[in-house]
Amino acid sequence: MADLPPMLTQEHAVEIRVLAKRGAGVREIARQTGLSRNTVRCYLRDEHAGRYRPRELRATKLAPHHGYLLERIEAARPRWIPATVLLRELRERGYDGGVSQLKVFLAPHKRA
Repeated sequence: MADLPPMLTQEHAVEIRVLAKRGAGVREIARQTGLSRNTVRCYLRDEHAGRYRPRELRATKLAPHHGYLLERIEAARPRWIPATVLLRELRERGYDGGVSQLKVFLAPHKRA
């Protein structure tokens, strides 16, 4: 996939399309907007250019420990194990991540 140009404002994208519909060429649009010809081409070629795409999900450092955490949570019910205690246990098991990912994982499993 080709590198995408930096994000332009919605106004720039609309202006590029309006000028193109009026018959202006890539060179003329680039001159009028102050953008490079390649950027203009990219925006004319792809109607979704300039929109952020959803990020691909990737595994966290915590992912290999999900099973262990779920076992510990179930074993401790109805009580709750603090994240700091679980973090200490995970560190002993080789986890080198931080507490933030752990808290994000634990939040939906915590009793209301």
